[in-house]
Amino acid sequence: MSARVSRRDFLRWSGSAFGVAMLAACQQPVAPVESGSAPPSRPFEGQTVSAAGMPWMWENTKPLYEEFLEETGMELNVATFQQQEITDKLMQAVATNTYFADLLAIPNNAAADIWGNDLALPVPEDLLNDPEMAWDDVLPVYREKVLAWKGVIYGMPHDGDTHHMMFLHSLMDDPDNQANFTGEYGYDLNPDRGPQTWQEHRDYAEFFTGWDWSGDGDPNYGFAHMMKRGDTAFWGFASRCTAYGKHPDDPGYFFDVETGAPRINSPAFVRGLTEWKDEMQFGPPGMISMGWGDVIEASQALRVAMNVGWDGVAMHREGSLAAGKSSYSVLPGSYEVYNAGSGQWESRSEINFAPSLAFGGWEISIAKGAENEDAAWALAKHFTNKEMGNTFAFQGFKNPIRISDIADIEPWVEIAGFTERSATTYLRALNETMTHPNLVLNLRIPGWTQYRDALELAVSKALAGEASPENSLNEAAEAWSAITDRLGGPEKQRDNYRTHLGLD
Repeated sequence: MSARVSRRDFLRWSGSAFGVAMLAACQQPVAPVESGSAPPSRPFEGQTVSAAGMPWMWENTKPLYEEFLEETGMELNVATFQQQEITDKLMQAVATNTYFADLLAIPNNAAADIWGNDLALPVPEDLLNDPEMAWDDVLPVYREKVLAWKGVIYGMPHDGDTHHMMFLHSLMDDPDNQANFTGEYGYDLNPDRGPQTWQEHRDYAEFFTGWDWSGDGDPNYGFAHMMKRGDTAFWGFASRCTAYGKHPDDPGYFFDVETGAPRINSPAFVRGLTEWKDEMQFGPPGMISMGWGDVIEASQALRVAMNVGWDGVAMHREGSLAAGKSSYSVLPGSYEVYNAGSGQWESRSEINFAPSLAFGGWEISIAKGAENEDAAWALAKHFTNKEMGNTFAFQGFKNPIRISDIADIEPWVEIAGFTERSATTYLRALNETMTHPNLVLNLRIPGWTQYRDALELAVSKALAGEASPENSLNEAAEAWSAITDRLGGPEKQRDNYRTHLGLD
């Protein structure tokens, strides 16, 4: 029988250079602990925590947790997987109700499957009230929606993911480019915010395609987007359509919040896909096969003038030719938005912006049945407390999820290597995205991978010219309806979607 130290006592005692206040569980018998005494040394001696996640979460971050393992005596057994692979493994665990690992790094899209099927533990009250976790510092959209399911918080605040636009302000600053662009399109380049609508984005992309603006001797291109099926096409396409499909007076986007019917074949999505296909001429050859990693590489190498995606730090890493030349903005909007209620397009006097909380981040959860539960929560806290969370963000190991991550440009300049201009626009884009009243949440309902695969198949067929955008999306909508029927019907999935959006 092992003697145990209560979570609350261990939390009260601890505090290291990393701001670590951990849960305790000792396997070997120890003397009774008197109130007010010092904490036990190496409280998790002999205990092993298994963890599952992507390689970047564990391999590159070892200096940020090795000291904690040494201080606590905890052993860590890590299994790493690529993004698609870990999602598949998690879905297998859901389908078979089997145990995967103690500590799970969960892609937010899959959280409803994990949390909704009782495979993870709610975050304990002592961690919710722990001052070192500083939950009030977690951005409200994450704290209140992304990390919770049906009002219960299951996710520790590790990673936040939004889609924003990167553009090379160095190109927009150039006087010759400014004069030539104005002469051709009748309005000025915007070096501060880049293109503000998708029509402007098309103009920018066309203008910067086909000539050697980088000086490397080869023609360059206007933009790169993630289009690769089985990689990141779902998020690339979803973000391309938000300005058309997310009406500011309607909370629904992927589904109708009253009927549960899919909207992905609405005129808004058809228009987005039609334009996306047409704009491929302004991207690098083979863009249909580009995932997010390929987009990053093309941007770092100055092959493209713009991209849409998650990462800002990558543009400023050593070796990136885009360092010091990149600025950021919210996704382009539109002066027209589709009203699903009336079935009509609406013209607006102001741009309809609909930023995208694409992917939503990697949430750390503890699996139900974890053998060394207290040790697992301790490790989860080490990764996600405010001080360590800031460190992960500024060193580029995760995307911002806390107010303190995006409150000051100084650490982004001093640690991440941004210039002041780049850091200012980056934090502005993140702030404006994550607090926007018309923000589109990442899709998170049970059976998400089935919906993802059906939509990516349809989009890839349209982009490859195998079917029209309208026909391909009609096929996808039929597939979505069939998936919904298999998973309990439109009313059940409607309720799940409403829960995800925070409507119920």
